[in-house]
Amino acid sequence: MKNTVLLIQPGHSTLKPRIPVNYLSIAAEMMNNGFKVIIADLRVFPWEEAMKDVDWNDVILVGVSCYTGPMIYQTI
Repeated sequence: MKNTVLLIQPGHSTLKPRIPVNYLSIAAEMMNNGFKVIIADLRVFPWEEAMKDVDWNDVILVGVSCYTGPMIYQTI
């Protein structure tokens, strides 16, 4: 059964990396319900590095957060 949730924080060169608090609250609830959660913070790691350990055959849900403006280009 698929049980991995992948949460992606898009990066942008003008944003300073911060703890992704919005994802931590979601991740805690998902983990309490038996899901494995991966938070990929693209403000810190490039796409290739952030995704290297993701088993795509086990991913059931992908969540992406972004603002309108420059960040949306990396999200799309």
